Amino acid sequence: MKVAVLVSGVCKTSHPLGDLNKFNKRQQRFFPGADFYYATWKSFKDELDEIEDAVHTWYYDEPDPHYHPYLGVPVDAHVSPHF
Repeated sequence: MKVAVLVSGVCKTSHPLGDLNKFNKRQQRFFPGADFYYATWKSFKDELDEIEDAVHTWYYDEPDPHYHPYLGVPVDAHVSPHF
């Protein structure tokens, strides 16, 4: 059976808490021989291009949401009490 690792979302290569280069190298140790696939917004293409193993990559236009994910929800339904 072949393993695939799928990474999607905002891809940062220089963030101290989520450096994608460090993440990628660590995951390749845990999943040797696995295929890695990436999906992110087109605005992060330059950052993802810094990863030499990011061969299978898809870029999408970032949507322009016409709503606020919290303000339209009743207060008692919020997931975080810190909002």
